[in-house]
Amino acid sequence: STLFPYTTLFRSQAAKVGPLYGRAFRAMALSLDDYLQPASQRVEALRPFIEELRQAVAQPSPVFHYDDLFTLAFAGYLAQRAGDTALAQMVADDVAPRIRDAGYVNLDNMLAALQANIDCAAGKPKEAIAHLERLRNGTELYLTHATLAEAYASDSRIDDALRELRWLTEHRGRAYL
Repeated sequence: STLFPYTTLFRSQAAKVGPLYGRAFRAMALSLDDYLQPASQRVEALRPFIEELRQAVAQPSPVFHYDDLFTLAFAGYLAQRAGDTALAQMVADDVAPRIRDAGYVNLDNMLAALQANIDCAAGKPKEAIAHLERLRNGTELYLTHATLAEAYASDSRIDDALRELRWLTEHRGRAYL
């Protein structure tokens, strides 16, 4: 991430606390790059991060496994936003069997947001909407609503997209990784 000159220093300090914090900081910085960097640079930065997470998930830590799954799905979401749908699909294929039936709402929501973005990129916003609408019950991620707004807009459901955007402004305190 090239967010600011101290990113590398802060990333290494976060990693010293433990892998969870190092990966969370890296995911946060990469998510901010979504607004600051060209797509090609974002994908270039995401590839090694995704590979690191895939290795961590393949040899699950009893402490960090679900956090690693969430972060990997989030990295796939960022890859799709950067235009690399193949990388995003690879991540979705990798995490879906591990996330399904895990019983964690945040994992379900992150997987749905990832799959919805892939569906929208494939010209299937109705499928994206179906993935996300079923999760609206008060426990969903802020990102679920942001992705749903984009899916509604892709499906030309402007009133529904505006409703989600209003929800986002009214609940902006729920924005978290």
